[in-house]
Amino acid sequence: MSDFALYLGMIAAGYLAGAFLRRSQRRISWVDGALTAVVMLLVFTMGLRVGANEEVVASLNLIGLYALVFTIVVLAFTGAGLSLVRHLMGVDRYGMVRSAPTARTRRKNETDTGGVDDPDCGRHESSESAKTRIIDKMTWLILAAVACGLLTGLAILRFSAIEFSALNDAAAMVIRVGLCVLLVLIGLDLGKEGTVMRNIRDAGLRILAVPATVIVATLAASATCSLFLPVSLRECLAIGAGFGWYSLAPGIIMDQGYVTAGAISFLHNILRELISILVIPIVARHVGYLECSGLGGATSMDVGLPIVEQSTNGITAVYAFVSGAVLSLLVPVLVPLVLAL
Repeated sequence: MSDFALYLGMIAAGYLAGAFLRRSQRRISWVDGALTAVVMLLVFTMGLRVGANEEVVASLNLIGLYALVFTIVVLAFTGAGLSLVRHLMGVDRYGMVRSAPTARTRRKNETDTGGVDDPDCGRHESSESAKTRIIDKMTWLILAAVACGLLTGLAILRFSAIEFSALNDAAAMVIRVGLCVLLVLIGLDLGKEGTVMRNIRDAGLRILAVPATVIVATLAASATCSLFLPVSLRECLAIGAGFGWYSLAPGIIMDQGYVTAGAISFLHNILRELISILVIPIVARHVGYLECSGLGGATSMDVGLPIVEQSTNGITAVYAFVSGAVLSLLVPVLVPLVLAL
């Protein structure tokens, strides 16, 4: 709860600063570059933590395979579920609610736009083309940062006398400070646009459809995994109910005596975070913006948020933050509840 309050405070402070700068018409073109730099630092640090963790490295065999399969199934179910819900809600691939023009308005639009029914179509296509190079670049940069982090962590683990606990504490501090900086920058970017409140008002209760879909899709995927993995239905549901929160869910599961499930949970939640970061730019380009808002689960409100914001737009970032916040609040409730059934 304290982390939630901190993250919300950081993004609110950035938003207020961005709104002030927008009213004063001051240029803040450096935000995108700063966002990219901090994202690279965070992703590198996460990779380093994984590579330097002897327990994780040692378990990257059968348990790692189970976690990888589990993660792929969860992400596939989540993406498909969000895509279905997006169409049911009448939201286009750019995260905007489709209008339903009358016949008279449609004829006028066709006349004014030379036969094109959607007057914003050209604008969306132009925006998509402008983002394509950024998305491709971000994908490769993220992949390179993760790889460098993992290799650095492995080198430290094998050739250095540095204790993992000290390294892990330092990395955790870097990630925490980096997240605060990121959320301020994201808030600044959203405040500069000045459309967040209107987007939330336009979305209405639709905004809660994303976390609801992520919950249903993740638990359905978890139940499916129990059919072919040597893990019980209860354990699979508990693993899925972590929603990417690897610092909390595995601890709860292990505390209940499920050691193997706890190890799978830890690796799965790390993989869900890392793989979602890698695929969000690709999903944004080829599938739809709304689908990106829930792939990372609980991490959509922190580590995954800058990737969503840079790969999509302001309204999708709002969907992602709300979804991540709701899921983060549910993890400490759902995981023990599932294990108690």
